[in-house]
Amino acid sequence: MDSESSNRYNPEDLYREINSPNHLFCQLLRKRYPIIDRTDGDMDIAYTLVVHKDIKQIARLLRMIYRKNNYYCIHPDVKSGKRFAKALEGLISCFGPNVELVPKNKRVAVHWGDETVLLPQLICGEQALRRHSTWRYLINMVGQEFPLRTNLEIIAALKALNGSNLVEGFPVGKFIKRTKNKTLPLNATWIKGGICGAFRREFMEVAVLGKRMGIIRDFMLQPKMFDNPDEFYFNTLNFNPHLKLPGSCLVFPTPSAENGMGHLAKYAIWHGYPISCDTKYVRSICILGNPHVEELKKAPHLLANKFHANYQPEAYNALELWYFD
Repeated sequence: MDSESSNRYNPEDLYREINSPNHLFCQLLRKRYPIIDRTDGDMDIAYTLVVHKDIKQIARLLRMIYRKNNYYCIHPDVKSGKRFAKALEGLISCFGPNVELVPKNKRVAVHWGDETVLLPQLICGEQALRRHSTWRYLINMVGQEFPLRTNLEIIAALKALNGSNLVEGFPVGKFIKRTKNKTLPLNATWIKGGICGAFRREFMEVAVLGKRMGIIRDFMLQPKMFDNPDEFYFNTLNFNPHLKLPGSCLVFPTPSAENGMGHLAKYAIWHGYPISCDTKYVRSICILGNPHVEELKKAPHLLANKFHANYQPEAYNALELWYFD
């Protein structure tokens, strides 16, 4: 929303006033780049977004990934407060009925490093399964990411998976301390990786709702039992062949899988990766900015993580121009 008024008021206050797609602020949101309010491509996709701040950045992200035939579940962190949640309600009214917030009674307060990071993924996954019947893959995101592929390019990439999931995985190795030396049920082996991926609908049905995986799911969700269970759950299910989840990998990953930028779902520079971060690290992840713009334009990944709205914002602006070009 590029207007003089947005400089005088908190963006959350502006979005809280929206009550219909025809509201002035919705029109301003469309002014620079139109929202693509039509069916696009021959595959429906579900997106889950876990968000906690920067309503304007979320609006810009949603504007890029929105298509009429897809489904979008947004989980607002309870810690972000009622004003932020109300602003999200206004924002989604600028889009179609296929964009929904998690109901208030199901939202959780997300605390980095514990089971509350995994829980919104399961809540939104279940909501996507129950609320939209035709999506074939689910992509999970956070509000500080940027899409590096258009909807049609993402569809082409998902088709190229030939029914497999796109999930990062490598042996637990140096992260064994995070498991607290616990043994997984069903004779499963711990597999580490990022939470972001592209998951077949049938995989999500088993991972989120299936009774057979319920014992592992409940094990991972035990309060304060493990560190970062979100970085183990989907990865473990996908890389234990004997569990036989739809679209899962038929072999265990090798240590070489933890080699930096090979996971094509998300471009992220973690501390220790063999690629420089010329901006800054926050919680061991590089905050992307001006030095990364040209590299991101060439990257083969689906998404890039992460951008802070108030840190080198011209980088996000430049990528947005490139995306819509």
